[in-house]
Amino acid sequence: DGEALTKAFDPRGDFITIECDLESAPVASPGWTELRRRRGELLAKHAKTWLAPYAKMVRYPVFRRGMLEDVYVDAKHFLPAMGTLLEREPVTSLGLSGLTAADMETLATRAELSRLQKLTLRSSDLYFSQGAKDLPARLSGLRRLLLDQCTFQLGVDHALAEQVYQNLEELTLGVKTLTADQLSLVTSQGYIKKVTSLAMPWLPGIRDLVEEIAQQLRQPQLRRLDLAKNHFNVEALERFATNKTIANLRGLGMASNLLYGGAAVLAALGALPHLEDLDLSTNKLAPATGAAIA
Repeated sequence: DGEALTKAFDPRGDFITIECDLESAPVASPGWTELRRRRGELLAKHAKTWLAPYAKMVRYPVFRRGMLEDVYVDAKHFLPAMGTLLEREPVTSLGLSGLTAADMETLATRAELSRLQKLTLRSSDLYFSQGAKDLPARLSGLRRLLLDQCTFQLGVDHALAEQVYQNLEELTLGVKTLTADQLSLVTSQGYIKKVTSLAMPWLPGIRDLVEEIAQQLRQPQLRRLDLAKNHFNVEALERFATNKTIANLRGLGMASNLLYGGAAVLAALGALPHLEDLDLSTNKLAPATGAAIA
């Protein structure tokens, strides 16, 4: 309670009040500018003290409405003492890396995970043992799930699909061991009906996974699709562009694929009448492609 803290002469109270006022102040107005200045002064003077209890575990902290809501944590220091952070701050966005099966069991003990709206996991083994069987249910409130270079084990894909995917609005499925069956959970089945932004980078180098996306993607609600760091070439794009889901996209990412040549790349994409954002970076495209885009 910002008012109670202010009455107790705690500067965190002023910080909470200022951040709440910033949310309703017109951007760049004199009042907004003054609030930003006062916010900066309070952060410069007190942020180190406010973050001191979590100094070893928290990286890239983001305050919202005066409290910590968005953090990337050092799993080594976070997992043994995560109650210190989760019980004191209303964290709704959490990022971790390098998690093991034992770490999943530790996470499953924390009821506070149910308030998470965004979870980022990097280079981790997703494994829901008996000790971690409650974890998918605790994550059912997620709206954004970002998996980067992770590994699925023993039916994790179905546990996530049945309890987590259904409420998601954004999904990054960066899974090193992804199979065609697992991919079908997000291409052709009804688990991600609310997802409007889907990313599937680093798919294994198996041609049929690329074909699975091109031929079986049936998610008409999608507005952004990112397939960076895969194995699409111009021939694959031609088949990909015939999919009706693609015609509805407003954003398409094809960075770091196997796209060579010139204007043929754009011709292969076909008509994308709603497109607002196209990323073809880090492909070997000829100058003619830039001219065709222009």
